[in-house]
Amino acid sequence: PSGAGTYTYTVAATSPCTVDDISKVVVSDQSAPNAGTDGTLTICEVATVNETQLFAQLSGTPDSGGTWSPAMAGTGTYTYTVAATLPCTVDDTAEVVVSEQTAPNAGTDGTLTICEGATMTETQLFAQLSGSP
Repeated sequence: PSGAGTYTYTVAATSPCTVDDISKVVVSDQSAPNAGTDGTLTICEVATVNETQLFAQLSGTPDSGGTWSPAMAGTGTYTYTVAATLPCTVDDTAEVVVSEQTAPNAGTDGTLTICEGATMTETQLFAQLSGSP
């Protein structure tokens, strides 16, 4: 026998008994844990990820209710673990690798004085920005 179903065990009656004895065992399947498949996520520089963002990057049909490790932060590899339910004994895991995109940097404000009626250029304006635009 294999798989879920109802299995019957019969002990045949021995004469002078005429009625067999029957017992049944009902077998059901416990689903194996499913953490989905690995994914990737790109976040803006210095942002912190959250579990909802990470879960959305898992492919397949991951079970909800798993746990994430390590603690939520920025870039790195986060592991989603779905615990096995007895009689299953092996947890399932998937990973999301988080990388970051450099944040835009327009520099800091500046000032430019021009002669009345003069036309300024983008180069002149850009040169007045401070920092590292």
